[in-house]
Amino acid sequence: MPKRPADGTRNIKIHHDNGRPHVHKNVSAYLESEGVAKMPHPPNSSDLSPCGFWLFDLMKENLTDQSDSQSLYDVVVNFMYSLSNEEYKKHLKNGLKECGCV
Repeated sequence: MPKRPADGTRNIKIHHDNGRPHVHKNVSAYLESEGVAKMPHPPNSSDLSPCGFWLFDLMKENLTDQSDSQSLYDVVVNFMYSLSNEEYKKHLKNGLKECGCV
């Protein structure tokens, strides 16, 4: 399996709703300091991001209980790297349709 570049948090884009904790200035400042790009969420669209329609359920189905935060981190990272770009694109397109964004 090809390995993706280890850029840390660089080149990560995050999309979440406009919930107060997500738009708080401390959260925004932290994400900016870590080089995480924020994708805007339209103000009147569904509260779920497109990933909320498929990724989190798929993740829950494929993760087992972890004894500590490091092992959970390792399992989630490995799971995310195991998904192909085509898998993301397919589900993202379907999720955008489900939330009425397209």
